[in-house]
Amino acid sequence: MLINRNRLDEADRKLEKLASISPGAYASARGFRTSVGGKWADRVLAGLDALRIDPETEFWQRDLTKPFAAIGLAKEALAISEVPRPDVLRVLGRPEDAVTTAQARLAEDPISLTARRNLGLALTGAGDYVRARPILEEMWQQSGGRVTLTGLFRVDDAAALIAIRRDAGAVIEVNKLVAAIKDNVRRYRGAGITRSKLQFSVDYEEGLAAYLAGEHKKGVALIAKGAEDGYFIMPREAYLQALYDHPGFAPIRASQDARQKRERDRFLAIVCTDNPYAAFWQPEEGTCERFAAAGGV
Repeated sequence: MLINRNRLDEADRKLEKLASISPGAYASARGFRTSVGGKWADRVLAGLDALRIDPETEFWQRDLTKPFAAIGLAKEALAISEVPRPDVLRVLGRPEDAVTTAQARLAEDPISLTARRNLGLALTGAGDYVRARPILEEMWQQSGGRVTLTGLFRVDDAAALIAIRRDAGAVIEVNKLVAAIKDNVRRYRGAGITRSKLQFSVDYEEGLAAYLAGEHKKGVALIAKGAEDGYFIMPREAYLQALYDHPGFAPIRASQDARQKRERDRFLAIVCTDNPYAAFWQPEEGTCERFAAAGGV
């Protein structure tokens, strides 16, 4: 939360206290700090540092999946954890696979609200609004009509349900959701939260609310600011198609693609030459060969 508030010096001091208490947690948390500004490779390197310290801790493996996906290493993202996560498959631009995985997760734990939420979001991302709507409407009711940073109903759920309701012609109901996103942004701002990270950006959320309210120029400008500050925008979500199609989004996508390649190359330059993690982790077959063929080494 100190990082979210851009109080980085204080965050550094807290991190140093953590180092002697829990070296694995310190290594992982250090990645959140050093990756500020879109240095996504630092999140991966920090996760591997944590795994080196606590190799039997499954949490560090799961924690690596999304950073691996963000830098475009799909094989590594899927191999590091036994069961792929629906949100990781969405980061990889595979919404149909996200649906399949979410359905399997819900079948394993049919009373899990989190599993239901993940399925609703995956279905919307794949364009299946009919099946997604009752699930997301349920999450909206369970949340008490609020959008929050964590929990059952977040900004992506709200954007998904907005697309569903708009498609059904429920304009008044759309306005309630936009207002809920804006209310959440006001709470962020009131708490001094300003920074963007790989999986969170107050600028992106404010921009998305503006865009969905029809303020396209303002919305795209704020979304661009969040992306430039390091937020990862999902690449292939059906409910965001109108945003993708906006002319102002093309430079945002190009910039994100360039950052993804830059961070992937930065990471592979380390692990494909003299891999410091070779004792417990290796890049997947072909990764380093492709990197070399592309002129990386």
